[in-house]
Amino acid sequence: MTASYFNPLNIKISIVIMGFCAVTTYAQTFSGRVLESNSQKPIQNVNILLKDSKTGTVTNSMGSYSIKFDRKPKRRDSLLFSSIGYAPKAIAIKDLVSNGVVYLTEKIEQLDEVNVSANKLERNLEFKKLTPMERGIHNFGSFISTGKIYVVGGDASIISNTDTEAFKDVAQQWVAASANSFRGGSFNYASFQQLLLRAYSNDWLTHESYSDNIRIYDIASDTWETQEADLKGRAYGQAVLHNDHIYTFGGKTLSRNRKLQYLDNTIEVYNLEEKSIQVDETNPHRAVNFASFYYNGRLIMMGGSTKEFRNGKKKYNNKIHFFNFEKGLWYELGHMPVAKETTGIRVENKLYLIGGENKKALKDIESYDLETGKWNKEGQLFMPLMRPALATSGNIIYIYEYGKIWTFNTETKEMDEYSINLDLKSAQLYVHEDKIYLLGGYSRKKYVVEPSREIYSIDLSQFERTRVFKSKVL
Repeated sequence: MTASYFNPLNIKISIVIMGFCAVTTYAQTFSGRVLESNSQKPIQNVNILLKDSKTGTVTNSMGSYSIKFDRKPKRRDSLLFSSIGYAPKAIAIKDLVSNGVVYLTEKIEQLDEVNVSANKLERNLEFKKLTPMERGIHNFGSFISTGKIYVVGGDASIISNTDTEAFKDVAQQWVAASANSFRGGSFNYASFQQLLLRAYSNDWLTHESYSDNIRIYDIASDTWETQEADLKGRAYGQAVLHNDHIYTFGGKTLSRNRKLQYLDNTIEVYNLEEKSIQVDETNPHRAVNFASFYYNGRLIMMGGSTKEFRNGKKKYNNKIHFFNFEKGLWYELGHMPVAKETTGIRVENKLYLIGGENKKALKDIESYDLETGKWNKEGQLFMPLMRPALATSGNIIYIYEYGKIWTFNTETKEMDEYSINLDLKSAQLYVHEDKIYLLGGYSRKKYVVEPSREIYSIDLSQFERTRVFKSKVL
């Protein structure tokens, strides 16, 4: 990637010294209890989630809960209550205003004997393959809303390494064939010639391509829709939804000959109703592989990298910016403790940065409190993770990479490791109702880095039936 810096004369930026609470304009809290319908006893650890959002909480030992909203709830908004062993229930917020008491009914299921045996936990999390995308993709902008997953842009390139791995294979086969011939065996020159020709053929050429459209996956119908939005071909950026408009920002684009990569300084705004685009030329946070968060009508961006040199080294960014949608202004919100590429997720009023890269993959979990403006080092992962996929339900953060899923409880600080037979990198993770959805990413096959078309679902109840390989309290 090449870096060119933004023009400060065209940007209105204010420096925010105080915590983020200084710009908070709305907060409302609902409280209540969750009880078992027959015994009237409180139910602990019930997941409570504002439907189609990442706002949630869990009940305590008394079955009590308190959930704070960053925006004014709409009439159609509802809370989803779910817990292992009970039938999930969705209740409109307007119906909870009176007393907040919710009753869950025990769910009785006929399960296979292997799943209910305490001594026979599954080794790997089971998953279901759903309808794939037409084209594989990774490092895309994405979000979930009203039961639909939106995928914006992304890297659809097929990358191969003909100069090293392919010819290394040729050399190894030459040595093996020569040794066989020396021992009196036959040497198939025709097959060897074919191997050489394949090494030079188009099969191993790199094809660079960034997506310029919006793909929408409907969870209920398991179907895909593509909107030819005529966006820029963009990857390694982010996307958020605000007032029925998709905001796409950051990342990089390709030159016309697809040989050069440029940081992008625009924000493209796509109107979902009118199917029209507006372009804002102002974005002070020009970077790739940065963390972004939507909070209380504001867009927050952290970190990333701003330049990559020919030797592979990168220039890392430690700045924090946020954009106020109502005022249309950018603000600078101080600096991160360490400049790095990173991924992040919000749990209530805290932003969590998990893993990342600064010269190497990182193990750190950090949090930023939006009310106090203070940073905290939460602990370390079991292994370094460069671009993990993240999702959250209540106080649980789900982390995926390298064929593993980790759960991190932000209240108890407990982290558990599970295995899953899906080895993808730079994918995306979502939670909807009682399932996790894993989408896109890429896999490395022989000499080729190939984007994935697949989307998978994992039932949350699988975590109760699957072996925990590692566990610790941070």
